[in-house]
Amino acid sequence: LLVTAMRHAARSTEIAEAARERQAARNGEGVPNARLTTRQIERHCALSRRGARLLREAHERLGLSARGTHRVLRVARTIADLDGAVAIEEAHLAGAIQYRALDRRSDVFSCCAVLHELLAGQVLFQGDSLYAVARAVEHQVIEPPSRSCGRLPDDLDDVVMAGLERDHDRRLASAAALAEVLE
Repeated sequence: LLVTAMRHAARSTEIAEAARERQAARNGEGVPNARLTTRQIERHCALSRRGARLLREAHERLGLSARGTHRVLRVARTIADLDGAVAIEEAHLAGAIQYRALDRRSDVFSCCAVLHELLAGQVLFQGDSLYAVARAVEHQVIEPPSRSCGRLPDDLDDVVMAGLERDHDRRLASAAALAEVLE
């Protein structure tokens, strides 16, 4: 088992190193995909017609700004590099879009955790180590903030709890959606 794990680790290192070499050859030494300029994105992140349509749909569905769209393209370029592909394929783009959607919902979770703490007047997730806090985030039963501080409007409790939903598909989709509900 240990030998197998070591082989996988060595293979992962080889894949990452090959991706870094591809990036250096294409972007210039010391320029990772995360730092591609708009002009470099246009040059190195070309999409097929179907890929462009997929990105346009994600742009509309997720409400991506131009900056957010560029971030998706940079991540897709990195996924393609890790895959050893010259061109960004739809699967690479879909993976990048999925990461972006999860990222937005994680931001909502974090924001609602802070909001919960402010309303309740106490730390939401506690533990004696980083690992213990991470386990609490995953498994602790989350009570509405009004249980700790007394009476709050039911709507406010509901919004905070919707943002703390552990199921990504049931959580508020973005900070914009959170702001809209809070108004």
